[in-house]
Amino acid sequence: MTSFCACAAKPNSNVKPKVNVVENDNNEIVEIDTFIFDDLLPYDESKLRIAFIGDSITYGYKTSDPETMSYPAQLNEMLENRYAIGNFGKNAAYVLDAEDKFNVKKDAKDRSYRYTEEYLKSKEYNPDVVIIMLGINDIRSIYALTEAQDDFVDTLVSLASEYYEQESVKKVYIATSIINHSNTTFIKEFADGPLAELQKKAAEKGNFEVIDIYEMTKDKLSNSDFFDDDNIHLNEKGYKIIAEAFYNFLINK
Repeated sequence: MTSFCACAAKPNSNVKPKVNVVENDNNEIVEIDTFIFDDLLPYDESKLRIAFIGDSITYGYKTSDPETMSYPAQLNEMLENRYAIGNFGKNAAYVLDAEDKFNVKKDAKDRSYRYTEEYLKSKEYNPDVVIIMLGINDIRSIYALTEAQDDFVDTLVSLASEYYEQESVKKVYIATSIINHSNTTFIKEFADGPLAELQKKAAEKGNFEVIDIYEMTKDKLSNSDFFDDDNIHLNEKGYKIIAEAFYNFLINK
């Protein structure tokens, strides 16, 4: 049986005051942008570490250089290296357990996220914040059966809870997935709303906060010009849209 916890926020004894004014080189007091993580002290006492957990969309597949053009990398540039950002996206990764009876990808058990090297590296990273965007590659397994969707939700909650229980982690977020323009009708349709609802259901069940990337990007990404020729993966301009959505979520309004 999967166990769940109320995991939105640990008691935060490591809080520092927010600073939104600084003195510039001309000895002038100016306002600076502040972000929702600015009140957290990093586990390793240097930069706050954010781990992005995901599939090929997180990895930056189809870009010229995922290390600089994936959405976590572009977000890092927008944030001017304010935080240490780790990209633990794995191409073709999915949520369901490899042995789940509804998993149609048993010939690719090593793509169940907990079976991946990226999963192990993400734990070793000792992140302060974990952001999970997984689900696109589960669609073939879950789109037609409510029971399979329940398994997806429970497994996503379990994965998020596991990260939350790690000593370094202060916050875990579940991000909703983006739309696509797949030529496979049920994949395109399920990615346009139903998948995001399951991800939100998982967040509610596990008491995690949601970053609704689906809602924030769906209008812009309705333009297929932001996608690669396969109509599922983005081009570099498309990944920038996701990075901008995360930035807008993180900045203090």
